[in-house]
Amino acid sequence: MSQMLTNTIRIIGGKWRGRKLSFATNSPARPTLDQIRETLFNWLQPVIHESRCLDAFAGSGALGIEALSRGAAHVTFVDQDINTITHLNKQLKELDAMNADVLRLSMPTGLAHIPSHAFDIIFLDPPFDSDLLERTLNALASSPFVKSGTLVYFETSSHHEFNIDPPWILHRLKKTKRISYGLLRFI
Repeated sequence: MSQMLTNTIRIIGGKWRGRKLSFATNSPARPTLDQIRETLFNWLQPVIHESRCLDAFAGSGALGIEALSRGAAHVTFVDQDINTITHLNKQLKELDAMNADVLRLSMPTGLAHIPSHAFDIIFLDPPFDSDLLERTLNALASSPFVKSGTLVYFETSSHHEFNIDPPWILHRLKKTKRISYGLLRFI
């Protein structure tokens, strides 16, 4: 019987600080690095408490679980991979995270199947070699999920060029050799 290998990431702040989360090595997930998550949640610190969040390309769940750990009121996790969904449900159960939903949907078309309410923070970390970031931002702009002030975290390859046009404004941006990440604000 073959054993599924796992990788781990750790929660870096909040009530689950130091807890390790596992995800399968054969998973399509590419978890956000600790240093980047720390920067992101320093940016979000003034607004994370009691926020409603959407983790639209959930993968390992690191961003949404970190948000819950730091006091988010609710996180909706979305991913299209069944193994990812199963594993996310398991992780949330182990953490006793009752204020979360996990949905198996493909983005951005899956937006039509999410119960409609506005989110305060949306995490977008799609596969780097796709146009899913732009397509999802465009779909969100005309959806009931954003309101004035909604923040959207994005992560993409540092070589990926995309235009940031109204109704989005660039709020924060950082780059490493391989990754560009930042916050957009809906106006």
